[in-house]
Amino acid sequence: MINNETETIVNSLLDAGIQVRHIKNMPPMSFVFTDKEVMTTIVKLEGARSFLMSNGREYVEHFSTIFEELWEKGIDAKDRIEALKQGEEIDDELFDAKRYLNAVLQVVGSMKNRAVTPSQK
Repeated sequence: MINNETETIVNSLLDAGIQVRHIKNMPPMSFVFTDKEVMTTIVKLEGARSFLMSNGREYVEHFSTIFEELWEKGIDAKDRIEALKQGEEIDDELFDAKRYLNAVLQVVGSMKNRAVTPSQK
């Protein structure tokens, strides 16, 4: 989550060329994965911590899918930081709607203007 407290760290990562996304509601776990293995910790309400390390393909694929979904729903760090500077709060649902609208506009903009005559049907 990018906020006023984490902005300096995030800017350092961006300056180093690392892509960063803002995610408002993270799942209650931390994980790292490569194409061959995954490591994750899960913290329960009681403070208990579980640790899993596996090279099982099903675990790697599962956490890869979770990461892809989180990344897709995340807001670009530069946009989030700009909103913080302007004192705005980014609404995740509104952001998703804008992203969808931009994708639709890109598709429509890439379409060639062609008239279809009755003989072409």
